[in-house]
Amino acid sequence: MFSCKDEQKNNEHVAARIIDQNFTVLMDNISYFDMSKIPQNRGKSDSIAVHLYAGIGTMYLQEAISLFKEKFKLKQEKFEPLYFGITHIPMNSVDNYPINLVKEIPKPDNIVHIELLNCLMDQSGKFATITVVKNRGGGSKVEIYFFKQRNGKWIFDGKELLGLG
Repeated sequence: MFSCKDEQKNNEHVAARIIDQNFTVLMDNISYFDMSKIPQNRGKSDSIAVHLYAGIGTMYLQEAISLFKEKFKLKQEKFEPLYFGITHIPMNSVDNYPINLVKEIPKPDNIVHIELLNCLMDQSGKFATITVVKNRGGGSKVEIYFFKQRNGKWIFDGKELLGLG
């Protein structure tokens, strides 16, 4: 028999393994938010920092569940996002942008906020997904990342763009 505390530890362990094994995949395209890459800003330096946050987000939850079921042809009717926190990150920078783990989202404009939301896993424990929201100021990108478990490792199996702004 499992208690809620045991289930919480297992959820955090699963989410942590997916994140650790696929961190660079989840952090892809950070340079999309580098303002020095915009033609009218060429020559101007841009210093951005990436801040990570994990949690549950209701805004994209139903769409994530629908895409997850469709991607892996899952018949399971009900999915609850795994509650998890991030206690460490496997690297301190991606593409030369420093990464910090934060509990609250900071406000400065030169920061890319990355939220890892709505980790879902099917009942068999073979398929999972995480919704990733990357934003800076008024621009944002929301994607759902899909994973399959093979030989005890979580393997990236594609992503779907949910929103761009």
